[in-house]
Amino acid sequence: MRNLLTLAVTLLVCAGAGELMLRAVTPFPIGFIKKEYDRETGYRLNDASADVDRHGFRNPAGTWDRAVLAAVGDSHTYGYNVPSKAAWPRRFNAGGGPVAYNFGVGSYNVYTYHPLVMRALRAGKKVVVAVYPGNDFTSYFADRQRRAFKGAYWQSQVGELDLELYDLSDAAFARDGGPQDYGWGRWLKHQLKNRSATLSAFDYFVWNRLKDAEARAELGYRLFGWYAERFYTFDGILPALKRQRIANRARISDVSTGAPALIFRDYQRMLTRWAAAADPGQLGVLVVPSREHLYAYWLRQEQKLNRVDPAFLRQTASQADLVAKLVRAARALDVPVYTAMPELTRALGAALAEGRTLYPRADNHHPLADGYAAYAAAAARLYARMQSR
Repeated sequence: MRNLLTLAVTLLVCAGAGELMLRAVTPFPIGFIKKEYDRETGYRLNDASADVDRHGFRNPAGTWDRAVLAAVGDSHTYGYNVPSKAAWPRRFNAGGGPVAYNFGVGSYNVYTYHPLVMRALRAGKKVVVAVYPGNDFTSYFADRQRRAFKGAYWQSQVGELDLELYDLSDAAFARDGGPQDYGWGRWLKHQLKNRSATLSAFDYFVWNRLKDAEARAELGYRLFGWYAERFYTFDGILPALKRQRIANRARISDVSTGAPALIFRDYQRMLTRWAAAADPGQLGVLVVPSREHLYAYWLRQEQKLNRVDPAFLRQTASQADLVAKLVRAARALDVPVYTAMPELTRALGAALAEGRTLYPRADNHHPLADGYAAYAAAAARLYARMQSR
């Protein structure tokens, strides 16, 4: 017993020493950025983190003072998977557009966009709101967001805008939201990996490569036959996607019922307030299609729907419907709106033709650099429409 205890203590000390050494001499843990509470958005990024300015967003110092445009969005605006210079607001500026301020933060949603849009409009900035139908209307709110929603700022907005702001009681959260959208196991792994240098390094060098091999079906499909049960394979035309994730996205993007329907109604009320506060041409809405919606659209364009599981098409239909509703809502208020689907479709076609991938893995729905370049090109088209007002 004493030997086992000694061994356990030794292993613990070695693990701790290894963790400290990795933190001291490597960039691990990667992917973790400390966040701070914000009474309006729930949280913002800690300004001590790399690439984060004093306002708590991913911008070089001084960008806000020089910015003509404010880019409001979630992780697809923040630039997940790419360096800050490759995120679409920075690419937009590098491509000849005006200086753009990146208001994007992972897990932001249509509610957290509201105070940022109003802040930018009051400052005289032009605003592009990048809406991501894949999960912007989910009722999964981070704890800090739920805390903010119960505070004075949001209670005042509920009264002023007649918001139905989704019932944030613990019972409602457990019923319609929470980590069940993506799985408690995935949520816990994400938290541990992003806080431990050792686990972060293992994830980067080992686990991601195993997942890449799984996604290519080089082993599982031939030997075990369970691959098709877990992934949509698209008959080898497109990289695989996880079935469970697509099923979850279908549920949380269906704004015809439940919490997503209520949140969409609140979005329409907030959009109405934004449009009323904006001068002509000051506000625009950019719709950023999800990976699965892009796949469905591309397959339809290429007339290859007969090689796709019909369940995939049914599950992506709710997002196509949501995009149409977002476009109609903006046009009804005379707000310029543009969907990035044409630019993403061209980027996907080019990547396939050159044997590259637009997205890194079967369970990663954020693009690589070419995808963000497509977002920037779409934002430029939208900005031109705004300028013409």
